[in-house]
Amino acid sequence: MLKSRIVVALIATAVASCDKPAPPTSQARPVRAVAVERHADGETVSLTGHIRAKDQANLAFRLDGRMIARPVNVGDVLTAGQVVAKLDPQIQQNGLNTAQANLASVEAVLTQARLTFGRQQQLIKNGWTSVANFDEARQKLETTQGQVDAAQAQLRTAQEQLGYTVLSADAPGVVTTKGAEAGEVVHAGQMIVQVARQGGRDAVFDAPEQLVRTGPRDPLVEIARFQPLRDHDGGRIVSQDVHLSQRDSLALRIDHPHGRAPICLGQRAR
Repeated sequence: MLKSRIVVALIATAVASCDKPAPPTSQARPVRAVAVERHADGETVSLTGHIRAKDQANLAFRLDGRMIARPVNVGDVLTAGQVVAKLDPQIQQNGLNTAQANLASVEAVLTQARLTFGRQQQLIKNGWTSVANFDEARQKLETTQGQVDAAQAQLRTAQEQLGYTVLSADAPGVVTTKGAEAGEVVHAGQMIVQVARQGGRDAVFDAPEQLVRTGPRDPLVEIARFQPLRDHDGGRIVSQDVHLSQRDSLALRIDHPHGRAPICLGQRAR
């Protein structure tokens, strides 16, 4: 009897286990991928500035002197080697004339010294001259040759000095600023014209220091021509310089790539 109860209990347990429902399976849920985009946050600030060349160069003379000509003006397009200005070359021309005359003089002496040394060489071979005379002729030739070398160096220097009286553009560009007029006495290194090199453009703005300090580190920037304001290009801040005349402002240089709108040097932008 006891065995029958045990068998019945086991059968009941097996049946109960067979009727137990299977655990629910997880169902896949649809998801939607969203591209992360950068959006402006906060108040939009508008500033007015000007378009400047990324690379600007000041052209200057290497000599002091009176400028007699400056055939270029602001806005002129320059080519490499084009004459920008000239100094009065009278002093340098006089120096060149003196150097040429000095060279001609010592070359004449050198010619005579060579003839004398040649004769002494023949005489000493035949025993018709002394060693002292031969040595004297050789020393005279060497000394004169040194004088000719020095005179040639002086001539090259005088030619360079005369060449420095003409100021030429070393690369293509556009004249943006003039620093002296014809008739003025200028000094070596003084800016005669400022030239914007061909290449990139920057938009330069004077921004309040508070705005730069509290604003985002890498803000979204849009650059537009002042008139009309229908074409916009993107840009990014590439440098911050303390303004010389306003201590409470910074000069922001914003790189302006070649965008949709043609933009010129000196043009106003915002």
